[in-house]
Amino acid sequence: MEPTEFGDWIKYDEYALAFAAMTARAETAEAKLAIAVASLVDAYCMPAASLTGHIKPRRSDRMSPAHFPIMRTCANRRPDDKPLSVPWHVAKLAYAAYVDRFGRSQTQERIAERGGFYTEEMDLFLPGWREMPGVAL
Repeated sequence: MEPTEFGDWIKYDEYALAFAAMTARAETAEAKLAIAVASLVDAYCMPAASLTGHIKPRRSDRMSPAHFPIMRTCANRRPDDKPLSVPWHVAKLAYAAYVDRFGRSQTQERIAERGGFYTEEMDLFLPGWREMPGVAL
């Protein structure tokens, strides 16, 4: 709506200034939030750069074609942790539950390439997986 009278122009300018101030405050708040999140992630979990890109799975000598990788979440990860893995036959059981729930959008091999399932996903898809034969955590 275009202002038509002199008084309307004053109100229009006031609104434009108020809007610009609100936008600047929102942008500042967003920047402060991004900095806070990055510092929290750096302090407690992983480099903040991994939030914007793909998180590369950890590799170890323990990983082999016979083992499927398992990831820990930030909440249950410690700096001295070794990567987890389970035998492929155990992962196939969890993958079957994954397919029932989400379909075949990713193959089991692709999930392994991306770092495997998180421990919480394994708990969801295959309760009791920690006690299965061949699983050594």
